[in-house]
This record gives sequence, C-alpha cells and structure tokens, in this order.
Amino acid sequence: PVIPRLFMYFTAARPAAKRAELAHVYLGRGLTRAQRGNYPGAIEDYSRALDLRPDSFTRTYRGWAYLASNAVQLARHDFDEAIRLKADNGDAWSGRGLIHARQGQVQQARQAAIKRKLYPIASELANKRCLIVDDSIVPRTAARTMLGSSTELRFVGEASSGTDALGAMDKLKPDLVLMDVHMPVMDGPTTARAVLAKYPTTTIVAWTVSESSDDLLRMIQAGCAGYILKDAGPNELQRALLAAMRRDSPVPRRMIPDVLRRVAPSTPLPTGAMVSLTSREMQILRGIAKGHTTKRLAKDLGLAAPSIETHLHNIFKKLSAGNRGEAVSSALKLGLITFADL
Repeated sequence: PVIPRLFMYFTAARPAAKRAELAHVYLGRGLTRAQRGNYPGAIEDYSRALDLRPDSFTRTYRGWAYLASNAVQLARHDFDEAIRLKADNGDAWSGRGLIHARQGQVQQARQAAIKRKLYPIASELANKRCLIVDDSIVPRTAARTMLGSSTELRFVGEASSGTDALGAMDKLKPDLVLMDVHMPVMDGPTTARAVLAKYPTTTIVAWTVSESSDDLLRMIQAGCAGYILKDAGPNELQRALLAAMRRDSPVPRRMIPDVLRRVAPSTPLPTGAMVSLTSREMQILRGIAKGHTTKRLAKDLGLAAPSIETHLHNIFKKLSAGNRGEAVSSALKLGLITFADL
C-alpha cells in the first residue's frame, strides 16, 4: 500500500531524480515478483517503472516477463522498442532471437544471434569479470542487464546450477561470482564452498530474495563476501559488488540487527574482557555497525581510506575479531555499543 502513495507523490511534477528513484523501487519489486513466478505482478511493476522513466533496459525486463507469460506479441513489441532505444542492447536481441526461433523463423533468429554476439552487455575494458549463478533465467537476465552500465564490472557468463557454475569457473576464471542462495541439488552455500575450495581468491556475493538471517549466515559461513537482495536497483547492485571486491562485506542494513542478535551470544569475548577504544575508533566502530563502507567512513570522518583501514585493524586486534561482523558482535557483548547504534 505504500508504493502507490509514493507513485502519486513522485509523479506530481517531482524532480527527475525522485522519479528515477521510484522507478528503481518498482523495478526492484518487479524483479522480485518475476523471481517468484508472479509475472503479471512483475509486468505491472515494470509498466509503472516505464511510466516514470522510459528506458531500454526496463523494456527488456518487461519483454522477458511477457515472454514468460506467453504474451509473445507484447514481448516482441517490448524487445523491438528496447532495441530502438538502444541498438546495442544484447539482451533485447536475445529475446527477439528466441521469439524468431520459436516461430520457426530460422534466418531472423540467426541474425538476432549475430547481433547478440556483436553487442556484449559490458565494455571489454572493464576490470572485474563477473559470473552470474541462478537457476532462473529472469534474475540472470536482470543481473546481466544491471551490470551493463558499469565500467568496472564485466559480465562474462552465467550458470543455471551449482554444477554448471563449477564448469564455468574452469572456463571463464571470473573475479566475482553473483550467486543465488536457493538452487536445486547444489544450493548456494554448497556451491560457494566448492568454488572457493578450488579458486580461493574468487569473491562470491549472495544475491537473493531471502531476508532470512539463516540464509545470510549460511552464505557468509560458506565464504561469501557479501549478501545482496534482489530488490536492489542497478546502482545499488554495482556499489555492493565493488564494495565486496574491496572487502567491505556489503549486507542489507535492515538485516544486520537480527543477525547480530543471533551471533552475539556465541561470539567469544576478547581476552580479559576489558577493552578501551579511542574516540576515533569508537566513531569507526559505530560506523561499521551501521554498515558503512570504508569509503563512506573516510568521507564522513575526513580521513584517507588507508587511515580508516589502520583504525579497523586496531579495532579488530583489541576485540579479537577477524572481520567487521565479529567486531560489532563483541562490541555489543561488551556494552561498547547498543542495538540503537545499528
């Protein structure tokens, strides 16, 4: 019920930035609905997003949702319009090619496939190679498209299962893996452990609709560097992935209190249980409790990023912690911070 009110508020001659922000809200909810098989709901959300901000990528999302609903003509219209808006939209070409193939239009399907190969989603000059692992085509397409505007991340491939992911790792050697949690046969944690056992330097980030603290803990314990919800917009997704590459461990802020309540009782206290932090260390501790990245902390405190890292190292040492989560858990048990600081 909140989103329709937001829609009326933002569309009443509001600045373009606000309209774009609400478009991301609808886009995120549409992706979640599509992931759950609610394609009519997803189409409704994509349509609202297009009313706010017409663009090629959202047209493509709606085209795939129409195609999943067997509304072939509507899907083709959206793919055609997406290509008109952005001729190098490879996912739209892929959708058009699939329609041609289903209709037995072999020559047109081949031409679309050629276009798809000519227009990779991200620049070949991108720094980090990204593999997407999800058993559903809709979120794989969504993630691929959302990575399209990044100059620092490059989509290199996708896998629909844990077994396929291991094969793709051998072939593609990605720097970063965006991985679903719930998959048949090999779920996310199992796949993550298998990948890291063979490629320990790979960064794996969970990407899911689940807000369960159990799922978050299982993925982190399996070695994942972060946890991102599928309602994240393109900019939020890119920021989170880049933060993970910097070892900032992105986690949805709204999930942190529940997770810490669960892990705090089992977190060992530092030797001696008497810890004294400087005022600057306390500022940084409260910042990481709120989920702030190193970059954000440096900006807020007027310090260089290496200085923040030095303070973090000292905090971890004093709290006998190996990472930010353990540091915050220990600080909660010692009374250095409270849940109000989260």
